[in-house]
Amino acid sequence: MKIKNAGEFLIIGIFIFIILVPGVCIGADLRQSALQAMQTELIRSKNELRYQDFEKPYFIAYRVDADRRYSLRAKHGSLLRSYFWPTRSIYVEVRVGDYKLDSSRGSEDFWDRSWFSTLFPLDDDTAAIRHILWLLTDKGYKKALISYAKKKGERASEMKEEIDDLWPEPPHEFIDPPKELKFDMKFWSERLKRISNLFSKYPAILDSEVSLTFDDFYTIVVNSEGTKVVTEGSRAFFSLSCSGLAKDGMPLDLQRTIVEETPEKFPGESTMKNLVEEVGGKMEMLVNAEVCNPYIGPAIFDPESAGVLFHEAIGHRLEGEGQREEIEGQTFKGKIGERIIPDFLTIIDDPLQKEFNGKFLNGYYKFDDEGVPGEKVALVENGVLKNYLLSRAPVKGFARSNGHGRGSEGFKPAGRMSNLFIKSSKEYELNKLKEMLIEECRKQNKPYGLIIKKMKSGDTQTKKGGYQAFRTTPQEVWLVSVEDGSETLVRGVEMVGTPLITVNKILATGKDYEATNSFCGGRSGWIPVSSISPSILVEQVELQRTEEKKERPPLLPAP
Repeated sequence: MKIKNAGEFLIIGIFIFIILVPGVCIGADLRQSALQAMQTELIRSKNELRYQDFEKPYFIAYRVDADRRYSLRAKHGSLLRSYFWPTRSIYVEVRVGDYKLDSSRGSEDFWDRSWFSTLFPLDDDTAAIRHILWLLTDKGYKKALISYAKKKGERASEMKEEIDDLWPEPPHEFIDPPKELKFDMKFWSERLKRISNLFSKYPAILDSEVSLTFDDFYTIVVNSEGTKVVTEGSRAFFSLSCSGLAKDGMPLDLQRTIVEETPEKFPGESTMKNLVEEVGGKMEMLVNAEVCNPYIGPAIFDPESAGVLFHEAIGHRLEGEGQREEIEGQTFKGKIGERIIPDFLTIIDDPLQKEFNGKFLNGYYKFDDEGVPGEKVALVENGVLKNYLLSRAPVKGFARSNGHGRGSEGFKPAGRMSNLFIKSSKEYELNKLKEMLIEECRKQNKPYGLIIKKMKSGDTQTKKGGYQAFRTTPQEVWLVSVEDGSETLVRGVEMVGTPLITVNKILATGKDYEATNSFCGGRSGWIPVSSISPSILVEQVELQRTEEKKERPPLLPAP
């Protein structure tokens, strides 16, 4: 699942507010004491942890995720919230057995987090750090013994595909130098207040908000194989949103988000004001727009919408764990070397690319959350399936991880997307793509086609027993008249479909490649991702009505 509004995601679940004075440096290095304590306790547990005649752990890994977050929210020219919230969390993995058969439990491990993760001390207190590691390692070991015995018993009674449980990995050592980053709270507070006040010009907007979140973070990974990796990074999110009501009471909302590595790289205030004008103007149009009827027919997706489509329909189905777990639909299992999408399309996932056309990519990283170097991976070449998104969980036909083991704070890593590139050898200018859309409508005897822009969100079902389908919700849907090519904004629909059918009905693409930054939720939590795609022309899409809960407008006019 993919959430478009990164700013919204980042403020979910924050309940502790600490007010910070403006301009304080957040680059202080708290890493060394944690790293030393982790290595010391890891060595002690590896050498000494054992219960009676039971097996010792053969693999132990510790991961610390530290985040120092600034968050500002403003509306109607006033600041709503201003805080700094530092956190550190620890994830502990203990395995009993060996690389071929161990205590791991597949999908169960991703949801049973209480045994393996907790908050971590913010102070450089080695004793406190080691105490938490000691308790979690002990709990993890005891649970691993139970799981290992159960798993060996299941092998004797159940028919399951036998795959190794962990790929061995040579030790990796990498330490990013600490970064000294600053955030001017006063400067950005004043800018957000000015920008938020601009929404008052638009009568159609009932409510609005502007937010800025700046995350400065680092990750420490150590394991019993000898890996020691410390990476640092930062992300800044500027987000604006507004809501309104259509004439018939249908709630409407629009969002825009800018993602950069640091706030200093944001565009100027004039660009941010232009975003308000764009969104405000669109809301004025939407409240007066007609509701779109359910539709099956040709459509053009802009680069953002196309990226979401590929992310939901293809990307999630190429996750390595999805090829291993019996509960998954395993859409592409055993299809290496087969054509799965049109032959003019290639899909690459590349965590090592930091920018595209000068735009920061949210999915960038050097090492994944298992301490494995990130790798550029050709997933699909000219329509033919070549690879999966692999963590250290083995998949038949492959020999090792390709550095895509990712997980949010406290989650076990799994094979996930990073920067998903969709490339085409059948490209056209946008005006030509629109001509092709109208021609396809004539072939299908349709009075209009669609242009779909700026996806709000998306989700997909990949498990057995459920419908192998996806759903995406666009912010803008435009009807394109076959008669004269005019475009009319409509509302109240979402796109649904089955992934393989929809993607294989792509006829051509544009040349207008763009990057879209977002967050993706899955088995290993919420992770930052990007998609880089051109516009696409699809022979057939299906739109259905959105759920309607109509509201009455405010009884009094705005003050």
